[in-house]
Parts: sequence; structure tokens; C-alpha cells
Amino acid sequence: MSKLALAAAPPKPGLSPPPPDDLRKETKALWNSLVKGFGLYDPASLSILADALRADDAIAEHRAVLQRAGRRGKKDARGVRRAHPSEKQIVELTKLKLSCFRMLKIDFAPGGRR
Repeated sequence: MSKLALAAAPPKPGLSPPPPDDLRKETKALWNSLVKGFGLYDPASLSILADALRADDAIAEHRAVLQRAGRRGKKDARGVRRAHPSEKQIVELTKLKLSCFRMLKIDFAPGGRR
């Protein structure tokens, strides 16, 4: 059996790759369900999943900032309201998260994995 086949083989029953330590509690639960539900055991898939879930955590942090600061951005020199920087970050992090899920062929739309 090749090393690649061994790396992609599911672990022994009850042994699932642990989630990264820097994820929130809720995100760690999502990690466990996605790893088991989609059979993501190879190192590349786990790395992509970690990136997607870190982006999800960052989105939650930026939403909390917006909640505290309010959605209205500051006015620039010409009096035009500009978006809060966290809004732009949420857009970019959402693109990253969805891109990672597409790479893993995870679809959260009705019908599941494609």
C-alpha cells in the first residue's frame, strides 16, 4: 500500500483528527462533524478545512465588532459615508471560506455534497 493511500485512509474507529487549538468551541464541533460526515482524513483536506473554519471564526469576530461599533461607517473628507473596515473583511473572509468548501466539495445547499 502506498504512503498516499495510508495518509487518506480513515483512522481507526473513534479516532478522528483533532481540531486546531485556535478554533472556537462551536467551530471545533463543526470540524468534528465535517471530518466524520465527509471523510476528510488526508492532510491536504484537513489543512483546507482548518483555513475555512478559521475564516469562519474571523467572520464571527468581525460581526461582533460591527455589532459594537454599529454598521454606519465614518464620513470621509467629502462627507461621504464609507463602509466599516470589518464589513470589507467579512466579504473577503466569506469568499475564502466558500472557496475552501468548494475545494473540499462541501455544499451546504439542500442536496448536500456534489
